[in-house]
Formats: sequence, structure tokens, C-alpha cells
Amino acid sequence: MRTEDLLAAIATGLWRWDSVSGAVSYDAEAARLVGLPAEPVTLPEAAARACFHPADWLEVKAIVDLAVAEGTLAEARLRIVDEKGTVLRTVRTRSRPIARGGSEDGYYLLGTLQEVPDPLPGTSAAGPPVTGDWRRNREAFLLDAGRALAEAMSTAEVLRVAAGLSMPGFSPEGLAVFGVQGERISVIGHHGPRAGPITLFTTSRWARTIRRPRWSAPAGPSICPRRRSTAAGFRPPGRSAGPVSAGPGRFCR
Repeated sequence: MRTEDLLAAIATGLWRWDSVSGAVSYDAEAARLVGLPAEPVTLPEAAARACFHPADWLEVKAIVDLAVAEGTLAEARLRIVDEKGTVLRTVRTRSRPIARGGSEDGYYLLGTLQEVPDPLPGTSAAGPPVTGDWRRNREAFLLDAGRALAEAMSTAEVLRVAAGLSMPGFSPEGLAVFGVQGERISVIGHHGPRAGPITLFTTSRWARTIRRPRWSAPAGPSICPRRRSTAAGFRPPGRSAGPVSAGPGRFCR
């Protein structure tokens, strides 16, 4: 027995989405589940999106983006609707992004579609709701983070609390707090990998001579505090000495 025959016997379809062209391909069973004739078909993204409830489509896009970033499976429930917006059925999809080549070449999303049975009369629906879990988890994380940071009484406590926070797609490995006094910027708090020697570098913007810790991630920004200099300020290259107003702190790379 072929794999396609086995999947069709358990009412499971296969589908593929090309992130570059936007084309969505269904096998015969997947096409039937989304309300199309039971035959293999390839649709443009706009036509494929019309088969799903708009709220579910937006939700699954966020879930897929997270799966791409973490290299994990994307799992979601989607409501299938007809041209009048009537819900025909609910399906469950499990898919995995497969890179096409380089990071700029996009990816294929390969997965399965399976119908979720309706609950029996007089019983409540089993399992999680169709949409919203991912968003509610993110909001709960932000509330917990805000509460924990509000209770911190010092820079060291803020760094300790922030370093312990994590959620899908975000897990800090090292944190630093920068302070500005006059013409100098310095690290006033650090949590994570042990700090090494400090090196100097100059940015392309005027009035920026920054000390960069060797332990900072080269691909990620270090956050400078949004303060104004109250002393003589920075002097851009080629200008004579004298008071210069420094703008707010920016992301220093």
C-alpha cells in the first residue's frame, strides 16, 4: 500500500506552501478537506487563503513564523469556510518548514491536514480552542515579566529577573545596562557570560565613541539608555572643542 493510500484511508491530506511564490499545493484528500474538488491542485496564496477563516489564517501565519525561527513543527487548528463564510469543518495541521537553499531563498512548508471531529451533543469541545493560545501565552509572559521587573529594587535585581525570562523565540543569553556620564559610556550592570576586556570602536554617526564589551553578541544590539548628556557633550570628528548637545541614547552596534 502506498503512503498516499494509507493517509487517504485515515482522512489525512498532504499540503505544501512555497514561501517565495506563495503557491499552495494540495493532494486529493487535502483538497477535499478544504472544500475543493477531491483532486490534486495548486492554488495561488489568495485563493488558498479564501478557504480558511480569516482569524485562523492570521494566527497560523504567526505560528509558522515562530516555527521557522526555531526550526520546530508548526501546529494549529483552522476553520474551513465556504464562499459565504459558513464554517464547513475544522482541520488540524502539523507542518515543518524546509529550507530551499540559502537563508534568502525562502522555504517550503510541508505538512498534513486532518479533520477534527465535532463534539457529541451535550458535551463540551475537547482540546484547545481553534485560535488564540499562542497570543494568550505571549500576553501572559508580558504580564509576568512586567510584574517581576516592577518588584526589582536594584539594577542587579532587574538583570537577574530579565535573564530568567524566556518564551518561544526569546531567551536572553547575556544582558548589560549602560550608563552615560559626560563624554563617557560605561557598563554599570552585567548578567550572563563573564565580561572580557573592553575595546573601543567608532560608529558612522557623529558624536559616538563607544566601548564595546568582547562578550556582547556581534549580531545583536546593545541598548544604550535614552538620556541626554548634561556635561560638555560629545564632539564630532573634525569639530573644535566646545559644548555640544548630545541626542538621546540609541542602539549601539
